[in-house]
Amino acid sequence: MLSYDVAGDGPDVVLLHPGIGDRRMWDCQWPWLTADHRTVRCDLRGFGQSPVPPEPYQSAGDVLELVDRLGIERAVLVGGSLGGRVALEVAVARSALVAGLVLVSPALPGHAWSEDVSSFGDAEDEALDAGDVDAAVELNLKMWFDGPGRTSAAVDPIRRASVAVMQRRAFELQRAADTEDMEELLVPDLPERLAEITVATVILVGEHDASDFWAIGEQIAATLSNAQFHLLAGTAHVPYYERPEVFRPRARDRARRSDLRPYRGRVALSAGRHVTAMAIVTRVAVGGRRRSDTCPRQFGVHQARYFPQPYFTHGRRSGYPTGSGTRSGGVSSVSRTTGGRA
Repeated sequence: MLSYDVAGDGPDVVLLHPGIGDRRMWDCQWPWLTADHRTVRCDLRGFGQSPVPPEPYQSAGDVLELVDRLGIERAVLVGGSLGGRVALEVAVARSALVAGLVLVSPALPGHAWSEDVSSFGDAEDEALDAGDVDAAVELNLKMWFDGPGRTSAAVDPIRRASVAVMQRRAFELQRAADTEDMEELLVPDLPERLAEITVATVILVGEHDASDFWAIGEQIAATLSNAQFHLLAGTAHVPYYERPEVFRPRARDRARRSDLRPYRGRVALSAGRHVTAMAIVTRVAVGGRRRSDTCPRQFGVHQARYFPQPYFTHGRRSGYPTGSGTRSGGVSSVSRTTGGRA
């Protein structure tokens, strides 16, 4: 069973984190989402508080087991990178469950990774094989939080340090397992089945993210019948943590359409319209009132409550893990064949 948080009342939203970090990546979204939605976030296997199992597993299958356990019949899925791939698998495997999709730099099996991403994966493997976890963490920060072409001076140093804490935790879990990644896809032919997804979908990719994710985002948007692709200015692979304001619902009053506009190619939007893009898809099952909130730039009290054992989750219900995981970060030699874990 995956470790998870669930809080709030209202339509259901499920948050799926990327392969860098863990469910704390959604800390900045948690206050406003849980204000009027039943919101679930989980640690996929090998991240946060969900350790690596000794047997093969399916991340999408784990998510389906969790939503069944919670009695969720229909939800908007919000997934970043690895979490985006998992959300796509769930949408294909159980279409009736999914009310809408928000995919942020989603990974996709079968993608031919660029030299930049492949070189990153090789360097990460080399650092971990040498036992240099600090170097592996820094490689992930440079690739996924700073983004190719930017330096650490371009990002918030406190949030960057918080991502480092999450990434080091992932490596601790994965190295302690002393086993190869045995994740299997719930939908092995996912790229060939994308057209089966008909729910409203928004695909968001940061302008400073690896170009691979621009290509994947455009491929998915062009294949789905009801999707939009947006390039987010001024952010890289994890905009919901780097620039959380782009996800806040300040423009809900502009999101009253029943469908999204057809895909017309890459579009760069201002931060205000990024919010509208998310509101368009989440309005299918979310709705909600305008909220104002603040997002901590570091874990602070969240970190104190997250790290200790037994696991404590802000006074809300929590699930205790029984196993899970894999090498995280970007793209290891295993993950290149399964669709990427960044």
